[in-house]
Amino acid sequence: MAWRNVQEVILSDAIYLDQTSHRACSGQKQIGHSEGVAD
Repeated sequence: MAWRNVQEVILSDAIYLDQTSHRACSGQKQIGHSEGVAD
């Protein structure tokens, strides 16, 4: 039972990190796109 809870926590952390990195990547793409338009 305890091991299952640990796995769930690790999984939710991985999902959170994936979403965070995806947002950061999207933000970089938007910034790069804006710079491209400015040029």
